[in-house]
Amino acid sequence: MFGINLIVDSINLIQKMTGYHFGISTNTLDYLTFASIPVFGMLYNSTRAEFKKSELLLDLLTVLFCVLIIFGIGLYFLIYIGRSPNPLFPEYLLIEPFDFYSTMLIGIGIATPFLALKLIKK
Repeated sequence: MFGINLIVDSINLIQKMTGYHFGISTNTLDYLTFASIPVFGMLYNSTRAEFKKSELLLDLLTVLFCVLIIFGIGLYFLIYIGRSPNPLFPEYLLIEPFDFYSTMLIGIGIATPFLALKLIKK
């Protein structure tokens, strides 16, 4: 449902706030990860005692919100680590430090609600 629009809108929002352009590549794994957010929302919802549709929607939005927050933080870190060693690249263009940087951020965002749930249960 969201796919590339979510990534592009996040990049544009952070670009307006910081003045940098983030050269994030998107690959098929990113699309599959975004497409699986409802599955992870349902897994997150399965930890509840009883099923309610409103709680399912809340859990889906929780996972999506965590992905957006972690992805935004990862884009912000690119201000410090995303400089190109090539002097021909303009200073405002920031690039990924390694392949699958965006996929890693999306994965961390999906894992965040589950880790928070484990910490709360302890």
